[in-house]
This record gives sequence, structure tokens and C-alpha cells, in this order.
Amino acid sequence: MAFDSKYFTGTDSSSYFTESSKMHQSSQGFTIGEDLGFGANPLSSASKAIQHGFQTVMMGMDAPGQGRGQEGLRNIDRISPQQLDATAEMLRLNKMNFITHGPLVDLLGVGGESGKEQGISSQVREENLRLFEKTIENTDKMAQQADLKNIPITIHPPMSLGPQDEWFNSGYKDNDGNIIYGRTGSMIKKDDGKIIPMQSSFKWLPMDGGRGYEKKENTEDNGYALFEITPEKHLEMANSTALSDIDKKIADIDLKLNQFESINMKNSPGYNSLITERNTLEADRLHLTNPKYSIETKTNIFVKATDYAQQVIPEQINRLAMASYKTKTQPVLAIENLFSGSFGSPKDVIDIVSKSREEFAKNLQEKEGLSWSDAESKANELIGLTIDIGHLNTFKSKINPETGKYWNDDDLKKEAEKMAKTGVKLVHIADNIGEFGKDSHLMLGRGNAKIDEMMDILKQNGFQGQAAIESYEGEGDFDKNWARNNIRALGSMYESGRGPSIMDVDMSNQYAMRSSNYGHKVPDLHWSQWGGPFAGMQSTFQGSTGDKRDSFSGTPTS
Repeated sequence: MAFDSKYFTGTDSSSYFTESSKMHQSSQGFTIGEDLGFGANPLSSASKAIQHGFQTVMMGMDAPGQGRGQEGLRNIDRISPQQLDATAEMLRLNKMNFITHGPLVDLLGVGGESGKEQGISSQVREENLRLFEKTIENTDKMAQQADLKNIPITIHPPMSLGPQDEWFNSGYKDNDGNIIYGRTGSMIKKDDGKIIPMQSSFKWLPMDGGRGYEKKENTEDNGYALFEITPEKHLEMANSTALSDIDKKIADIDLKLNQFESINMKNSPGYNSLITERNTLEADRLHLTNPKYSIETKTNIFVKATDYAQQVIPEQINRLAMASYKTKTQPVLAIENLFSGSFGSPKDVIDIVSKSREEFAKNLQEKEGLSWSDAESKANELIGLTIDIGHLNTFKSKINPETGKYWNDDDLKKEAEKMAKTGVKLVHIADNIGEFGKDSHLMLGRGNAKIDEMMDILKQNGFQGQAAIESYEGEGDFDKNWARNNIRALGSMYESGRGPSIMDVDMSNQYAMRSSNYGHKVPDLHWSQWGGPFAGMQSTFQGSTGDKRDSFSGTPTS
């Protein structure tokens, strides 16, 4: 389907892809589409994408319901096979493609709220994996009917772990006034899966003290210096304490066994229960003193969360990749880089992809009989990355450990290039003001993400796949509210008794500002007075009057 930007007149972000814009030029070679929200029915999403002139559309068909009136529901339960069939047929007839966003659930099986009592559950992990497997199944069915293959499915790394290995301002400075930074992290208790946040802490101690803590350079003062208790030291201390607890358990067992020796159990009431208790104690002691247990478990009761995730997540991706391999159209698993403040930095996802590919290639060689060369090639084909330009931009609110300064555009371009060289399968396009650290999904051009430059980097590294605009309708609500107020202030015909009140007009549906320009729905007087789709905006946001062109892009709107 031809991509014809001159017909874009809505307040959706498509109006920024005009033929004269740098962004439009950078997007050439991409299959551009949009995400119409996780709560959207796939059939209506496909229909809207066609109306907008896009070549592809993102489906969130298997995500927990996040839309209005859908709280607590899973889309997987409310979308019928007939709807999926109809959607696929619509895509086929219009020669369109589609993208799937996987469930927003945790492949580690993390339960509980971030920052509160959290833990890892194998049951939760299995439930989440089954949701992903159903996503693969539905994606394959739609792809078959639409005559497509290798549809990318976005997978989020574990968002619930919170920030890992990030730098923060400790509040201390060295003797030259330079800020001293600490680091964040989490540890996981292996026996019950509990997640325990940890971060650097600082103490003033005698310069020859510190007990293994890290002394911060150039902080000496009056025989004292600042020492850092690093996340690694916190982990070591937790394991040391846990080891002491095990030694106490062994001592308690020995004491109880010695007490049994002094009892004539044959003549004691409850003889059988005493024998059972003694046997249990002996078995517990044997387990706790087993050399293998001592090496593998006793010294590693707590493990670093990132190490655990980098071990477990590739195992789950391997299982999902095999499920995809068994289908006819073989959907592609694309691990997405997350926003700042979450596990899922560019480095994290590159590591996950590399390890997942290695695991999957071994699996294909051992279980499917592929040669190592063919197995590697298939693993590279079915496992890759989703690069989210908006997520990457949020790192401007964080410190780059390599420079000791806040991330800047040049730093982020280097990260984008690393991801591109690893193998990007899909692109998410959104905007935000990176220094705020919020994944706000602004319309393109309202933030400071270097979208066109990021797309150029991807093209230079061979990417020619699909890209989805993720400017959510909540951003459009900003314009709708302004538009509603302006129409009312002008004495709209809708309040004259000849039609519905302005308060009855649904600006997101029948009088849609997203699917069509609201200017076509109101009297000519208001159109000529307030101009294009950004007419309701203040002049500081480049709102204009009497101009029938988009104030941002110059796209004709009449």
C-alpha cells in the first residue's frame, strides 16, 4: 500500500511525515504504522490505520486490558477468532502488514508492586509464558490468513525489578567539590524468591578502617574518609549473614541430637514420633553440611538480580522461540529496551538477545538436528531487538557511567548503533522530553528525541523493517480539550438548539480528532477563525488563526 503523506490531516503524528520533512526522508525504507492502544479492538485498529494511510498497525491483542472499561480483563479472553479472522482478511485485501505487542507481563514471574514486597513465583512465570505462547499462536494464525510471515512480537524485559546499576547523586562531594555517585541494584533470595532493593550507602570512617568497604578518593578529612558500601558489598554481607544463620541451624540440630542420645527412647512415650523427629534432624544436618550444598547454595543464598535475570530470561526466550519455530509463519521475538528507571537498558537487552540466541541455537542443533551454521542463522532470524526511541531518550535524566555526566544525544546514538548492530527487528517511535525521564509518548516533534537521526542510524546498519508510531491518544486529549473550549466560546451551532450540546460531542469518536481533522466537523466560521488541527493551542505552542495548514508540519488541511 502506497504511503501518501499528503492525505494526513488529523492530529495524529502522521502529519509530521510530510514529504519535505527530515523525519519523512529518514523514514523512507521503513514500513510505517501506528499503535492505537492496548485496549483497542484489532479490527477497529486495522480500520483506523487504513483510514490514516498507514502500511502497518500494531496489535496489543494479548495484553492485560488497560483501556477504559476493561480493567482486570485480558484481551486474550475478549477477542474472538472471528474478529482475528476478519482483521487478517482486512489486512490481506489492503496489502497491509501488522506488528504484535506481547503481554505486559514479567517473564521472570515477579509479583507484587515495585518498591514494596515483591517476589518471584514459578507459577506466575508459567502463567505469563502461556500468555506469550498464545500470543505467538494468534499472531501465526493472523499471519497465515493475511499471507504474511515473520511478524515481530515485542517482549518487555522484567519491568518490576526497578532501576539496576544506575548512578545517583549521593549528596556527598570530594575535597574538590566533585559529586560522589552511588549505584542502585537488587538482590534475590533464592529459597523464597524475595526481591530486596539495595543501593550504595556511605559512612565516614577512620582512613585505615572500612572493613573492606570502598574508600572514596580525595575525601580525607581529619584522619577520616568517606567509604562506600557498594551493592556488591551489601550482597556479600547478606550472604555472610545467611551463612551464619545456617551455622546456627546446624548447631541447634547438634544440640537436639545430643539430647536424644541421653533419652532412653524405647521406654519413652511416643517412641515412634521421637524416632521420626531424630531421623528428620539427621537428614537436615546431612543436607546442610553437604559439600555441594556448601559451595553452590550456602555461599549464594542471595544473588544479584541482574545476574539472575540474565540467566533466567534467555531460558524463557528459548522456550518461546521454539514455539515460534514450530509455527508456519515463525513470528520473530523482539526484546525491547525499556525506559530509565527499569531493568532493560540497551546493554541489558543486548546481553539477553545474545544469550537467548546462543541457547536457542544449541536447542535447534540438539533437538531439531540443524547444523550449527543453520541453527545460528535461524536464532538470529527469530530473536532480536525492538528499539524504542522514546524509551532511549529518557536516559537523558540519568548519569552515564562511562562519562560520569548525564546521557546526551551523542551517547544515545552510540547505544542505538550498538543495538542496530546486534539486530533490530522492530522500531517504536515516540517523543518525550528526555531530561524529565518520563515515557510520555508525546506527538512527534513536541519532545527532544532525535527520531530522524536514530532512524538514519538504523538504516545505515541495514534495517528495513517495520516501525510503529506510539503517540497515544491521551496526548490528543490535550488538543481536544482546547478545541472544545474554543468552540463553546465562539457560540457553536451545537449549542443553538439545532444539534447536540458541545458537551455531548465525543471528540475522540464520531467527531474524531485522531481519525480525521475536527475542523471538517465544525462550521466554516470556526475553521477560518482557528485554522488547522492545532487551532485550540496557545500561540506559544504555534497555534495560529486563518491558516488552513497544519501549524507544525505545513500539511494542507482543507
